[in-house]
Amino acid sequence: MAAILLVDDHRPLRELLAEAMVGAGHVVTQAGDGNEAIRRLGERPFDAVVCDMLMPEADGAEVLAVLRRQQPRPRLVVISGGGSIPPENYLRMARVLGAEEVLQKPFPPSRLIDLLARLLAPSARPQ
Repeated sequence: MAAILLVDDHRPLRELLAEAMVGAGHVVTQAGDGNEAIRRLGERPFDAVVCDMLMPEADGAEVLAVLRRQQPRPRLVVISGGGSIPPENYLRMARVLGAEEVLQKPFPPSRLIDLLARLLAPSARPQ
């Protein structure tokens, strides 16, 4: 069981992904925008963060900047469906900013669950 912060401004997708992660045994905290995510990151530690790149208020890049300063740093998965530019560009930028994994929307929730299982496995932890 891992504590996961899920950040996405699209409520139906966020709730669908949260339900899948809870079903996989995780404890999920939801945030609807980057500012709320930054507040939540200051409240408690998380094992992983799943964050959209394009959101109102603070965007995913701002959330990633906060995450880079955290110790210990949670595992980071960035998701994006793109916007004015193709999603691959946002996801490439997310990798440069520290994302360990990226997923292009749309994707099945099972893909995120499998990815989190790999990232959170004891053997996947950085030494």
